[in-house]
Amino acid sequence: MENKPKVLMLVFKILYGGFDYEYIIDCELEAKAGDYLISDANILKGRDSWVNKHHLITITSVDDEKVNYLIPSEYVDGDFSVADTISLGEKKKYSYNKNCVATIYDEDYDYTIEREIEIECK
Repeated sequence: MENKPKVLMLVFKILYGGFDYEYIIDCELEAKAGDYLISDANILKGRDSWVNKHHLITITSVDDEKVNYLIPSEYVDGDFSVADTISLGEKKKYSYNKNCVATIYDEDYDYTIEREIEIECK
């Protein structure tokens, strides 16, 4: 009898906020290598859509116990994506905050850009 490989699922919770907006996205996808654009109710495979480009997740490889992936630079300190690995049953969180000033009609408004992504592997 042949053993089938386990199907790993990734659960994403994303917070993306700024001066006058906030997105909160919850979704789940089967862990398979590829690029995924995660939006409010959809998981779009590939890089063709311009919608929510900042929610691009790249899964680089998957085996029975772990998933290797790239976290977009919007969720970590620095200008480049970060490679990481998550194992079955593990949960990881990445976040990035930056204080900013918006000038509107010659008035300055302080605000914070918030980016947070939580990934759970089931």
